[in-house]
Amino acid sequence: MKTLFLFLLLASAAYSALVTEQVGGPHAVIAQCDGAKLTDCAALYPADVGLNNKGVTPGYSKFSCVSDDGRWFIAFHHISTESGLFHDGVFVRKLRHPFSTSSANGIGEAYDPRWHDNSIYYHWNIGSQADYSIWKQDAATGATVRVAKFPAAILADGHCGQSDRYRAVKVGAYGTGRLWLIDLDTNQATDTGLPVQYMADVSPSGKWLFSDANGDTAPARFYFIPALLVGNKGQYVELPTLKNGHDGWGTDAEGREYFVWQDAGDDWFAAFCPDTEKRINLINYAELGYGANLGVHFARMTTPRGWALMATYANDSLTWPRNQLMMVEVKEGARRLVRLGSSGNLHIPSAYYTEGWANEGAGAAWWGANNNGASNLELYRLPLPDLEEETPWTQLIVVTARATTGTLIIKIEPIGK
Repeated sequence: MKTLFLFLLLASAAYSALVTEQVGGPHAVIAQCDGAKLTDCAALYPADVGLNNKGVTPGYSKFSCVSDDGRWFIAFHHISTESGLFHDGVFVRKLRHPFSTSSANGIGEAYDPRWHDNSIYYHWNIGSQADYSIWKQDAATGATVRVAKFPAAILADGHCGQSDRYRAVKVGAYGTGRLWLIDLDTNQATDTGLPVQYMADVSPSGKWLFSDANGDTAPARFYFIPALLVGNKGQYVELPTLKNGHDGWGTDAEGREYFVWQDAGDDWFAAFCPDTEKRINLINYAELGYGANLGVHFARMTTPRGWALMATYANDSLTWPRNQLMMVEVKEGARRLVRLGSSGNLHIPSAYYTEGWANEGAGAAWWGANNNGASNLELYRLPLPDLEEETPWTQLIVVTARATTGTLIIKIEPIGK
């Protein structure tokens, strides 16, 4: 046996050991993961400083805050109508819609900003002018042009898809509105004929449109986008559950995309491949330990292949899975669980933006953290390891678990093959 330590380094930041375990345990608490702090609310939003339920995040886990080339990123303000744009780590400007009819022209998460070819695509509704449009803003110059105009208001929803080519747009009212697709390469907008319900998401490859347009009485569907674009709504596969919760995307080792989600029907975190219609159970909620305010979000992840990125959130960090950044292997049989470390975040139950979302982009995890509840939310980044090759198992032994003060004092001895 030999001791195995794997470290990630970025600039002068210190990182906790990368811990590779087997699904099924044993597990132990990781003390902290420092990450690299990218923002300073004192400069962006000074009124938020020191308030643990306010500040900036990378936005919801289902999309990426970082541009295709990895040099631009957006820090989203918690009020959802503001955000800041950064280039090579330097603040450039707050995002604004130049054609707004009011002074409230900030582009925040409520307007679904998404990256494509280093430009930012977002929606904007001006009801008084019946102007409901998707716009494109060049990150470098700020030049803004209309991409497509729609017949009714565009609904805000952090689940709208981001892919290399297609974007889902929800137009009109829930239940009676229509789901559209935009080809971002040609700016062509297509009415799919599908009704608008809660979720609409384009797979990372741009091949599948996930929609829960059947409501809760029938399985959600993955529609084959090339067929939808020629008016064929009959080419689809169904998600094998009626109880899909928080979800995202991952891949298997061959690069096939998998929809990953929390199945509230059987408590499995599972993966489903629309191409093969195969479901794989990844990890059961029981292994995480049931408890109040323990939740999980999945990211939209394509690299490294073979994995899905999870971020957990809770209002304490007293057990191993709470407030962690983790990667779970997407495969049948024995699966690895890689814990990148603690998010350094504490969920405030009344504050949605403290749920510790982590999204993936440019080979890194991006998340918001409030210094374990001691400060305001800031944006952090941590490079993801390349785990496409076999990594030895690592088990953990907790030597000291708790001090009399209630502060966690953890000593961890990693032991590998």
